[in-house]
Formats: sequence, C-alpha cells, structure tokens
Amino acid sequence: MNNAEKVKLVREYIAESKGATVDRWGHVKFSKNNKEYRYKFMKNVFRFEVKVHHDHGAPDWVRIKSYNITDSYRVLKSKKLIS
Repeated sequence: MNNAEKVKLVREYIAESKGATVDRWGHVKFSKNNKEYRYKFMKNVFRFEVKVHHDHGAPDWVRIKSYNITDSYRVLKSKKLIS
C-alpha cells in the first residue's frame, strides 16, 4: 500500500472517530471546549494543532504533536480499526 492510500485511511478514521469535517485541503477539523483543533496531513506525517488567537493580527495554528503516517496506519491495522 502506498503512502497516499495510508494517509486517506488514517484521515478517514480520525474524521469519523472525532465526528470532524475534512476541509478542502484535507485537514481534519473539530471543536472542543470552545477551541478549534485540526489534524494537518502531509506526505509522511500528520500534525495535531490548535488554533491560537492573538490580540493583534490573524490567528495561528500551533503544533501540539506530530505523528508518523506509517506507524499510525500499523497501529490502526493491528487493532483492526481499518481494513
């Protein structure tokens, strides 16, 4: 299985499990406790980020944690959460 297929399966699982939406860039976004979060997917990794608002200027996305696509795919596959 190539990386693009792994990204797609991991993205779909996260979106479904969080009750989240996937935006036009493929980011999985959701809100919790009046904060906005997203999973930003790239070629080999995906990042868990929170939106931070500043008193001046536009809001920024700040990385909380990074995950490896292949490792996450293996974990989900071993737990039979994805096929």
